Amino acid sequence: MSGFWIKSQDEIASAILLFEYRDYNSASNRAYYACFHAAIAVLMEYGITNEKNPHEWVHAHFASELIHRRKRFSASLASLLPTVQRIRHQADYSEESVSKVAAERQLRNVKTFIDAIQQEIER
Repeated sequence: MSGFWIKSQDEIASAILLFEYRDYNSASNRAYYACFHAAIAVLMEYGITNEKNPHEWVHAHFASELIHRRKRFSASLASLLPTVQRIRHQADYSEESVSKVAAERQLRNVKTFIDAIQQEIER
């Protein structure tokens, strides 16, 4: 598996630790990047690459190529990347901090996403 998958695993572990330390903003940020890097890793597994990996490109190609065209993932995952990105934006760019409840939901969503990718990779 690619270095992006390794990054993803490190980032989810960091997100969990940050959540436990009640740093919900940083946990939400790391959780998003765990999801984002997992998406890049699985896109690469299918030969779908972009040298710069812009966020919108990764989101769009994950949904269009791996959900809609190739039907490798459930349609329920299509909106997950933009959803967790919105929470990351709140954590990083808003005056309002991410709540414990929102950070907990963020971690659940990201774990669901990463678990689905891991199952696909291991097939």
